[in-house]
Amino acid sequence: MPKPKSGHHRRGQQEATGSDLHQILGDMDDSTAVAILALHPSIAQLEEARVWLNGGGDVLGKDHRPLDGVVAEIFDMLRVGEEEPPPAVGR
Repeated sequence: MPKPKSGHHRRGQQEATGSDLHQILGDMDDSTAVAILALHPSIAQLEEARVWLNGGGDVLGKDHRPLDGVVAEIFDMLRVGEEEPPPAVGR
């Protein structure tokens, strides 16, 4: 018999809030936060993106968990924010 829908989700499958976003991924500019929340990520997806950002992708890759979907989009948005512009060349 199927379980009745109670409105409760397991923590990882629950859609992330702004508070979850900042708690899991840290501070970021407002436009990046809005763009990430527009993807409607779950808490688990934010946590997975954090692992990839912290260099743990090799561990996830061994578990056959490729970087794709919402997690890949979050990863790309945050990686772009971390990249520094090339140094200016003086004349």
